[in-house]
Amino acid sequence: VDGVPLTNLMHTYGTSGQRFLVGAEMTGSTHVQMQVAEILVYGEALTVAERNQVVDHLRAKYFDEFCSVPCLPPQIATDPLPDTLCIGDPLTVDVAATGTPPLFYQWSLDGVPIPGATSATYSVAGAALVDAGLYDVVVTNACGTATSAAVEVVVQSPLAVTLQPSAQSACPGSSPSFTVAATGSGPIFYQWRFNGTPIGGATAATLNLTNIAAGDVGNYDVVLTNPCGTATSVAVALSLLDPVAIQVQPVPQIGCLGSSVTMNVTATGTGLTYQWRKNGTPIAGATGSSFSLTNLTLSDADVYDVSVIGTCNTVNSSVVTVSVTTPASITTGPSPAVTCPGDNVMFSVTPAGSPPFFYEWRKDGAAIPGETGLTLTIPAATSGDSGDYTVVVSNSCGSQTSTPALLTVLADPAFDVVPGNTFACLGGTTNLTAAATGPAPLTFQWFKDGNPIPAATSTTLVLSPVVATDAGSYSIAVTSSCTTVTSQTFDVSVDSLPQIVTPPQPLTTCENFTTDFTVVADSVSPLTYQWRKNGFDIVGATTATYSIATTTPADAGSYDVVVTNACNFVTTLPVQLTVSPGTLCDCNMNGMLDSDDLATGASNDCNENGIPDECDIASGTSLDDDMNGIPDDCGFFDRGDCNIDSSFNIADVIFLLGFSFPGPLGPNDLQCKDACDCNDDGGLNIADAICFLGFLFGNPPIIPAAPFGACGVDPTDNDSLDCLEFPCP
Repeated sequence: VDGVPLTNLMHTYGTSGQRFLVGAEMTGSTHVQMQVAEILVYGEALTVAERNQVVDHLRAKYFDEFCSVPCLPPQIATDPLPDTLCIGDPLTVDVAATGTPPLFYQWSLDGVPIPGATSATYSVAGAALVDAGLYDVVVTNACGTATSAAVEVVVQSPLAVTLQPSAQSACPGSSPSFTVAATGSGPIFYQWRFNGTPIGGATAATLNLTNIAAGDVGNYDVVLTNPCGTATSVAVALSLLDPVAIQVQPVPQIGCLGSSVTMNVTATGTGLTYQWRKNGTPIAGATGSSFSLTNLTLSDADVYDVSVIGTCNTVNSSVVTVSVTTPASITTGPSPAVTCPGDNVMFSVTPAGSPPFFYEWRKDGAAIPGETGLTLTIPAATSGDSGDYTVVVSNSCGSQTSTPALLTVLADPAFDVVPGNTFACLGGTTNLTAAATGPAPLTFQWFKDGNPIPAATSTTLVLSPVVATDAGSYSIAVTSSCTTVTSQTFDVSVDSLPQIVTPPQPLTTCENFTTDFTVVADSVSPLTYQWRKNGFDIVGATTATYSIATTTPADAGSYDVVVTNACNFVTTLPVQLTVSPGTLCDCNMNGMLDSDDLATGASNDCNENGIPDECDIASGTSLDDDMNGIPDDCGFFDRGDCNIDSSFNIADVIFLLGFSFPGPLGPNDLQCKDACDCNDDGGLNIADAICFLGFLFGNPPIIPAAPFGACGVDPTDNDSLDCLEFPCP
């Protein structure tokens, strides 16, 4: 074959496509078994029918005449198997046949021979859709033909997503959906996922969600499956749109007439728009979160709300009231008033405008604390309440002050002049005059001893002629429109000339002595006195007693006194003052001249003024407060010198203790008790001894009462202690 000798009796060419040249010599072989797979004529392949004709001819002409083996026609031992595969998968169909070789195969697809498909197996490396169909194979040999059963090879398409799901933004409670579309061989299975987790029951091309809430927000995708594999869509988000929620509601507004008010709403949500409404009717152009009313009029007063419209829902705000306030004014203000003291007074005002009103009452321009009502009441008015009263009426839009209303609190009448106690002279004329002020008209009434005097209704009461029965207690009452005021009472005494009860007496006195003239007179009215000497007034001598402190011979003369009362005066008869020279005086009138009294010791002269002590005391030249017969100006001593030895030491304390406790000393042994009274308390006791010891031994020392350490006068000479003997000169 093809020039190569056949060395065996039977030679089987098992290599597909082995070629040999027809007519060539096949040496060394007595029998050839072959299967003609392809016949080329001048390089061009014959069709199966042409090939079979050639084989039949060759068999008849050349081979059969040498062949002694019977020829068996083909039989299909194993039919090809149907198959299902995907595009791109390897496609293989094969057949098993028996029969006398050579067997020839021709595969057909849907009855159309497949070029080159001439072996027991037909393969395609990567199946395509055109490879799908009914496959069969015709098996041929020299003896006949056998055709396999036709089997279906199904070629399926893989998945391809043609419509991806879209991201969704939806309102709470709504029912959004996601949809996917894909191409590929069926059946196609779907599994939707939420955030990568499969959703139970979500196995359709569309995922329908219902009544979504915040828990549904996330990423969604779908896994598609068919016999050729899976495909996953893009993950898309589901977001939740915010529903409308009003965070801050509009608030009621109060605006003044002509002013502006603004209402606001604060809301959250997606895609918000606004529509303000007045009494439920939309307001044109009022489509913002704020709405203003300018130049307010009374017609603007109404109820308002706003519809907040969002993508998901609409919420209406609370309904609020807009009030238009008229500024406060006064229709009727307080009126002037005149009242009596003690009366209650009330002022009132009638306001106009929009309530609420506020009131502030004022007096003379100053606010009255606590008076903030519609009326002002003044209880029990006094003169201090008189003045101009106003009220300021205000509201939120303005205020007005009333015209001042004058309150006049009539003063109680008061007496400017009231007669005092008066002395009326018997037979004369006495005018009693009073003067009063107060609100006119004023009327008057005189009283005597509490009883009204008939016809005595003027400011002057005339008593003429004065008689004894005019004496009494008088008063006058003044009456105004409010009250009656009665004056204090005063006495009218009826008097006559002064009566001299005891006239002055003639006096004979000593030189340097005190001389006293005295008169005693009687009168109803007060008396005044004027002493005269030799008919001439003595300056300053205007009391019932005229004293000459130190009489001299020049004071001798004629003395009288003029005694005057409310009615007139009388003059006493003159009396004579005789002044004796000092050497001829007997002041104590003991029948001895004073000089003889002092010389003989019948009288003492402790102050050495040449006058017996008793005359000094009697004439007032010296005082004797303790009435011990010794002039006080003679009581010089040194406190502490208890034993009168002109010194102060422990001996004086011992002397005092000897007097204070029972012993040989008696009360008369203390010649100067004042000197022993250390604390000058007017008594002698152990406290005085302790006082003296306190000075002698104390630290710091106790200082005795004055006079101490030097002679002096007792500052408390009117106590019961005195000195029988004075240790000081």
